[in-house]
Amino acid sequence: MRNVLETFVKEVELNDIGVYEIVVHRGQLGEDGTREIVGPGENPEGELSEPSFELEIVSVEDANQFLIRLRASAAGKSGEVAVGVQAEFTYGSDGNEDLNQDLLLSFAEEVGVMAIAPYMRHQLNYAVSTVLGLDMNLGLLKPGTLKFRE
Repeated sequence: MRNVLETFVKEVELNDIGVYEIVVHRGQLGEDGTREIVGPGENPEGELSEPSFELEIVSVEDANQFLIRLRASAAGKSGEVAVGVQAEFTYGSDGNEDLNQDLLLSFAEEVGVMAIAPYMRHQLNYAVSTVLGLDMNLGLLKPGTLKFRE
């Protein structure tokens, strides 16, 4: 699989990268489903959890394109945040007949996440610091750090 991935990486180009979701809520969600009100001058107590990540790969039918979407979310007493960043790639072969989920997943884990990581880091920190008044350092995401296989 390693040789197939290396060959595929040589054929892939990054076309576009950007944010598809930013959601931040200040204050904790109560058991009754209502969110506590935290005024603009108040600092909510508590840190956020370490972010959890979700990966989505979308192949474009009858085209040599695919999207990799990475979504991070975290919650705590101070509030909750969700940020989604996506990258659009093209590859050299005509059509997507030679694309399979295993190859795309390997590409996403080893290469695609590396393209998305700086954008994710910036958006996550900006959203958390602006709305919650906290710092969130995503840290270094090395190739293969995030695994999405079961």
